[in-house]
Amino acid sequence: YTPLEREAAIVTLLIDHSGSMRGMRMMSALLAVNYASALLAQCNIKTEILGFTTRSWKGGASRAKWIAAGKPAFPGRLCDLRHIIYKSADEPRVDFESLKYALHSDVLKENVDGEALEWAAGRLSSQQGSRRIICIISDGAPVDDSTLASNARYDILIDHLLQTEEEARLQGNELGHLLLAPAEYRIFGQFESGFSPEAASKGLIRLIARLFLPDDQD
Repeated sequence: YTPLEREAAIVTLLIDHSGSMRGMRMMSALLAVNYASALLAQCNIKTEILGFTTRSWKGGASRAKWIAAGKPAFPGRLCDLRHIIYKSADEPRVDFESLKYALHSDVLKENVDGEALEWAAGRLSSQQGSRRIICIISDGAPVDDSTLASNARYDILIDHLLQTEEEARLQGNELGHLLLAPAEYRIFGQFESGFSPEAASKGLIRLIARLFLPDDQD
């Protein structure tokens, strides 16, 4: 890619802040993001660093409103989302200290990946980048106990994520996953996996590099 093509590209690093990411998985994710964002900055490629979780366990205001309405069938999502901006595309590179908020255990709750991806893709839609890449860094499928227990379809959140991924690709985004868990937890899409900080960092760089390749070289 020419310097102008690199400067027009944007890479979003979207980090799962679920409770199961607590400890070494989150440390691996943050070190991988820090390493990748530094390399991308050297290449004059813009990055966004975002996080997603819920505001509380077991629903919150969304669930309380559903209960007050008499618990109608098929309510959809029953949790309150929390989306976190660590770095926007036009901001200078952040250091590792700025990412440490993700290590606070009280921040890490549940994960609704589909709506987080919608949010991340919506932020990119306002950018005029010739290449728009979103890498979800997660340890498994989307889970919110309140939502799953109150809807007849247990796979409602996975189905929504798959639908959102398809829509995001149709909008011109390229998607990949860095998986911090065994591969059977996410059997769809393009992904790399890694558990240790070193493996996660290398996996994220490989994933970004593969997504940047033209189709005829993939």
